[in-house]
Amino acid sequence: RTMKLGYRSDEEIATWRARDPLERTGVKLEAAERERIDGEVDASLDEAVEFARRSPQPDPESALDHMVASGVRPRSGVSP
Repeated sequence: RTMKLGYRSDEEIATWRARDPLERTGVKLEAAERERIDGEVDASLDEAVEFARRSPQPDPESALDHMVASGVRPRSGVSP
């Protein structure tokens, strides 16, 4: 799957895809094995997306939780 985000040219994507270790290894597998693996990956991604969609939205107040270590004194001259 490829997402078209518009900040990379098709040529650049093709260049890096040719160097992608997953793609390079994939061509060495038999077609049936590659399809099986791709199917497992797709199913896992679909399951993760469905889990995220079913999950409640997080509390906006918790957005910055765990972003700053507690109990750490700032260096002198640095405002907390």
